[in-house]
Amino acid sequence: MNVGRAIGGFSSVVIGLLMDHYNLVVTMGFLSLLYVISLVTMLSLPGLRQLSVKRA
Repeated sequence: MNVGRAIGGFSSVVIGLLMDHYNLVVTMGFLSLLYVISLVTMLSLPGLRQLSVKRA
């Protein structure tokens, strides 16, 4: 959990570097790709679907 916070703390630096070297479209595309990767990773966790079924 703390590793995720440490990596997330550098997100503004990464966005700034991307905006410095590329345009807004590339930066937004990169951020969108990160969200898709996060979604796929979350859906690939084995116990996630069972957890959501139990709560419903």
